[in-house]
Amino acid sequence: MFRQMTTLRAVSYAHFAVDILNGLNAVVLTFISAHFMTISKTEIGLLLGLYSLCASLSQPFFGWLADRDGGRRIALIGVIWLPVFLMAGYFAGMATKNYWLMLVLLVTGALGSGAFHPVGTMHATDGSAKRAARGLSWFFMSGQFGFAVAPVIIGWLLDHSLVNGEGGSLLPMLLFVPLSIPAYLWMRQTLPTREGYAIDHPKEERTRLKLVLPKREISLLALVVGLRSLSTPASAAFIALLFAERGWSPEAYGLAVTVFWLTSAFTPIAASRLAERYNGKVVIAVSLLLAAPMFWLLPASDGIAAFIIAGLAGGLSGASHSLIIAQGQRMMPARKGFASGLTMGFLFSVGAVGSLMLGTLSDRIGLPSTFEVVAIVTAIAALLGLLLPELGAARAPQPTKLAAAGQAGD
Repeated sequence: MFRQMTTLRAVSYAHFAVDILNGLNAVVLTFISAHFMTISKTEIGLLLGLYSLCASLSQPFFGWLADRDGGRRIALIGVIWLPVFLMAGYFAGMATKNYWLMLVLLVTGALGSGAFHPVGTMHATDGSAKRAARGLSWFFMSGQFGFAVAPVIIGWLLDHSLVNGEGGSLLPMLLFVPLSIPAYLWMRQTLPTREGYAIDHPKEERTRLKLVLPKREISLLALVVGLRSLSTPASAAFIALLFAERGWSPEAYGLAVTVFWLTSAFTPIAASRLAERYNGKVVIAVSLLLAAPMFWLLPASDGIAAFIIAGLAGGLSGASHSLIIAQGQRMMPARKGFASGLTMGFLFSVGAVGSLMLGTLSDRIGLPSTFEVVAIVTAIAALLGLLLPELGAARAPQPTKLAAAGQAGD
């Protein structure tokens, strides 16, 4: 138990370090477009979408690799790869004023995030299967907290790099890079080696745990997750732009993004506890239904009310995150790394495509109307969530023919 808790702490801190870097992008791109380069909303949506898409679609592959040996090497490379390419992308793009160079380097850096997430997720649930969602909620809280504080910190730093509203510098971004060093060292010490993972997770055990669920259940869950992804994470990329268009400072709109992500960091903990006691699908449906009007009200809000509504939108739409990932792992208990990567990859890849769609849509109808569309889609996802099977109940694993034959011979 002590070793499992130590591993959970290590991957949770690494998740914080990885996602605080991921959380810089929306504010930094908004700052660059306002002071250094002409970048349209569509181009911002394209870059953020491709970045998220690359990080997402690579996760099932990295998760499949992690199932073979525990993923220690993959996670260690990932936490170093991300900051190197992220900094290279922004500073090379700024030096050359070349949007496409910046895009290529940033999207390449996203592979580091894609490598870490399935490994961290699979080790966050080592232990009690009954409380997998709770372990995941703490793991995701750490990442979301990093993702949440990044916009307000970088917004404040960038705002204070301006002189009378002119000039500015991206050098404050370098302050975030050293956070990856403790993540690397801590995981190197705590994550199991290839040999240790093979002892704790023998191949025979994984064979006995193979499980196939009906396609209807998987398809319905995928539909709910896909529609939910338009509210979180897709719409979050445009909160900074929504308030920047009103003349808010980088510090102010960075704080609005932080409030959105900060509330979504803590609500999954409460949601996972409620799901342990009550109906899991109701927790998902109710949280999304309550989130829908918040997205509708957000464009019309200002001042303190804007921060409150942004917090409610983020907290309510993000509450079901750990429940969804835990259900994906229950579907494939023998392949937790692949299941984690597949579920998160699908969730964030839809969010990435959603960012591109919302960026294009906002160029045509404006951001206020775009957020109204997000509200409607979120409400539809909530209603479909009521049709889901009970997420708190895991179906009994069925042995494969090979395992059954071995048991019969005993």
